[in-house]
Amino acid sequence: MTVQRIVVVESVNQTEALYNVGQNYKDQGSAMELASIITITILVTWVLMAVLDVWFDIMPWTVFIKLTITLGLLALVVLVIAIAKKKYIDEQTLKKDKFID
Repeated sequence: MTVQRIVVVESVNQTEALYNVGQNYKDQGSAMELASIITITILVTWVLMAVLDVWFDIMPWTVFIKLTITLGLLALVVLVIAIAKKKYIDEQTLKKDKFID
């Protein structure tokens, strides 16, 4: 009987730990979702800028190249920050649940 009770308690603790991990993934999802929205917005802005510049010559090519590099770096920074935040939340969850020290 005692062994069965221990197994049930372990099972409840594991279920609770999985629930907590799931909650943290929801937090990560919102951060990754925001990063995705920002990155897609940057991409759409660049595509519109490129199409307008090709058809209507709205800016000199030097400015276009500078804006392209700037938007690319901005998208890269947003994604790197989102991934770093996701890794940090993962590590904190594992430490909280005592899977790592």
